[in-house]
Amino acid sequence: MAGTAKVGVSASVLVAGEIASRSVQVARVVLPTGMGEGVFETIERQVKGREQEARRSEQQGLGDVASAAESVLNRVVVEIVDMLDMEQLIDHVPIDRVVARVDLPAVIDAIDLSGVVREATTGLSGESVDGLRSGLMGMDTWSARVVDKILRRKQPRDLSIHTTGTPSMGTGAMEMLP
Repeated sequence: MAGTAKVGVSASVLVAGEIASRSVQVARVVLPTGMGEGVFETIERQVKGREQEARRSEQQGLGDVASAAESVLNRVVVEIVDMLDMEQLIDHVPIDRVVARVDLPAVIDAIDLSGVVREATTGLSGESVDGLRSGLMGMDTWSARVVDKILRRKQPRDLSIHTTGTPSMGTGAMEMLP
């Protein structure tokens, strides 16, 4: 509110300054040459000083008014958006046109799709190898029992795997104990 008043006062000062300047021009034309020259120059200097001050004040007041208007507008927009029924609004949005405007290569670049795929396949391949290894170990145990039955062994062999718990150098596999 104070900013609006400043703008109004500044505008009034500018109008008064314009009237004073025009009055000095008329007086110079009407009065004989040399009469009142010192007075006219003093009036013009004072009017120019007041005009400059009024323009500075007006600019500051306009900035204040703009800030206040922006604040009020933001509050009004927030209140209006809060009153909207989003479900009904979404029903009126042409999704096909929205999706058509999406720049998919830019989206893919932004989310590093290759990194996501790499992470997903690394985990998947690791799980697959573990599952395959586990299945092959079970098959190895089963085949050892079949061989024991074919050879008619009386005592079953110890088929458990013993490891040291540390990977051997170079292969990454667990070191087997004899």
